Amino acid sequence: MKKFLLFGLLFLFSFIVVVIARAPVGPVWNAVEDDVYQRVSGLQVLRVGGTVWAGNADLRYRAFPPSRLNWEISPAELISGKIAFIAYASGEAHRLDSHGSVSQSETRIEELTGTIGSDFINLVSTNYGLNFSGEVVLSDIGLTTDQRWFTAAEGHADWSGGKIYYDSPHNGQTIFLPPLRADISMADKNLQLRLHNNQAALIDIVLRPNGWAVVEVKARLFDLARIPWPGGSSPEDTVLQFEEKLF
Repeated sequence: MKKFLLFGLLFLFSFIVVVIARAPVGPVWNAVEDDVYQRVSGLQVLRVGGTVWAGNADLRYRAFPPSRLNWEISPAELISGKIAFIAYASGEAHRLDSHGSVSQSETRIEELTGTIGSDFINLVSTNYGLNFSGEVVLSDIGLTTDQRWFTAAEGHADWSGGKIYYDSPHNGQTIFLPPLRADISMADKNLQLRLHNNQAALIDIVLRPNGWAVVEVKARLFDLARIPWPGGSSPEDTVLQFEEKLF
């Protein structure tokens, strides 16, 4: 009788493990869908598939092209109260790889790397009259949030340089720029991206917790692009500044 009970318990345990391991991701997504959409405005989840532990989804964010997201989750980390994951995203002119963790108090994205081609960027930048060439390479980007806003950020992105076409109200203009680097960091509670050439600042972008982005363009950028600009400005001076509400 004891052996029968032991075998029964082992069978029940094995059955539960198999069911959990093969748990489809669809019902889980249905349970959190509204909360995700509320937190990430502009995100569309077109399809989900696979299991909770090894699944995939087709995503789209605003006007950017769709992306296939694949992930793997380590069940062992659940004991410590967090979800550890490996994720890959790819699609037209882009591929991103990362790993990280999610807990009740924070989300961490670590060693985010990948490439973003100009075809991906131009789908949105053309709305602002800009068309780029080349590609952007992301290196060792790390982001941490407290589930409300960023608490830490680091890493950089390198643009290969090349041609930029600017469609002005009167006539179009093509400029050429050398390779540029963007450094990602936190400034107080703001997410900051500084675009520079050989450590000389060209553009500062600050994203505030309230959703407003502030862009400051330095006079040095016009010198580098060989675009005429009224004299009297130091290369460090901000000659253009604008703000836009992103979310």
